[in-house]
Formats: sequence, structure tokens, C-alpha cells
Amino acid sequence: MSRKTVVRWLLASMLAASAAHATTLDLTSAGAAGEINDAQFLQFTAGAGGSGNIDSFVRYQAANQDVTQGYNTDGNFQFDEVAGNFTHSILKNEVPLVEFGGIEYREFVFDINESNNVNNSVLSLDEVQIYVSDVGDLDDPDFPFGAGVAKLIYDMDALENSHVELDVDLSGPGSGQLDMILLVPDGLFVDDFGTNPNLYLYSLVGEQGGAWTNSDGFEEWAFSTDGGIIPEPGTGPLLGLGMLGLWAQGRRRERRRR
Repeated sequence: MSRKTVVRWLLASMLAASAAHATTLDLTSAGAAGEINDAQFLQFTAGAGGSGNIDSFVRYQAANQDVTQGYNTDGNFQFDEVAGNFTHSILKNEVPLVEFGGIEYREFVFDINESNNVNNSVLSLDEVQIYVSDVGDLDDPDFPFGAGVAKLIYDMDALENSHVELDVDLSGPGSGQLDMILLVPDGLFVDDFGTNPNLYLYSLVGEQGGAWTNSDGFEEWAFSTDGGIIPEPGTGPLLGLGMLGLWAQGRRRERRRR
């Protein structure tokens, strides 16, 4: 699938297999990557030019709050979600299916919006949960959602209390640049609620305290509407003997920018 984009190759050594289920995953260096509970977390630096097709489906922000959290929904907001077209329901088949190391994943991207001040550029990602449901407007005040209305298919903390360390200085301060790719195995997306269920992605940042807290504007999750950032299945191998090649993604569309 064609896209107008500036192409940069980022070469990075993959973390050893022992990094799986790690309590701390350090993505504060260019090209860093690791695995938590079978999902792949990849540091990513978006290109400085070109055009991109990115759908921001959950954005959250809270002034003077060290820890912020939120999830996408068409219902009433429960946490720190931002209104507008930046927070809305999504379906499984909207999220690009990509291939990584011979395994098919659903590809999400994360944009953090921290200050470039040396003491405030980092942020901890402390929880990611993904649910499937047959409706897109859940606003259950007793989150996490119960089994009757949704099913939890991925939990970053399912085995132990893991967190990911991120640094906005790798991509530039503020919004408009992507910082991380999350690859969740497609096999986890069970069809209890049909073959194309609604997806809910909940995340929480800043829980590690100190320099790792929320220090600036919104955080947001998105996905490419142009076939994924990592090549689609069948377009050729991405992984080669521990080295990773990523396609650089251009700026998001002006209507998506603040």
C-alpha cells in the first residue's frame, strides 16, 4: 500500500529472550526493543517530514497531575480522556495487521507529549490493557470491565508489575511525533464478540514517580490508516539476525495536530 513518507532505517539490537516479562523495559535509547507478555514494545522515532495517516483513538491529559490514564470509548469518559475526535471507539480490523519475526501482530503507536527539559523528558508507561467487546460505548464506573460486557485479552502486568521507560527527546518534545510501537499478537484477539469486535485500550503513565511522572500535555494512542508502519504480512522479512528495520512515519495530518 503506497504512502508518501520519508524513509529512514533504524537498526537496533533486539533484547535477549530473558527480557520477556521484565519488570523494567528501558526504551530510552534509539532503536531499543523488548517483549512483555508476548507483546513487542519498540522505540520509534517518526520522520521529520512527509505526510502520514494516523488515527488517534484515545488521548488523555490532566493538568498538575503526575499520573494520568484513560481508554477509548464512545461513551462517557471516566478518567482523564480528552473530548473530540481524538477519543473514540475502534474495531479490530481497523488496526493494521503486520508481521514481525514471522508472527502476525496488531500494530498500535504511542505518542508522549513531555517537556524537553532534561529533568522532564522521560515518562513511564505503567499499564496497558486491551479488551474486546460487542459495543463501543462502555463507560462502566467499575473499570476494569467485567466479563459480561468485555473480555480482557492483553494485560502488561498479567505476570508481574512491569513498566516501560520512554524518553521524548528521541523524537522531539511535544505532540506530532511518534515515540513507541506496540505489537500485540493477533492470536490474542479472540472472537467471543464476533470476528470484528470493538477494541478498548487502557493505559496509565507516570506511576514510577520523580522524573518519570507526567510533566506536560496529552498522551495518545493511534494506528496507521495506511497499512501499518511495519510492512504488512507478505511484503518481505522485517527481522534479520537480531537487527530491526523500521519504516519512518511522517507527521500526522494537520487535522490531528493540536
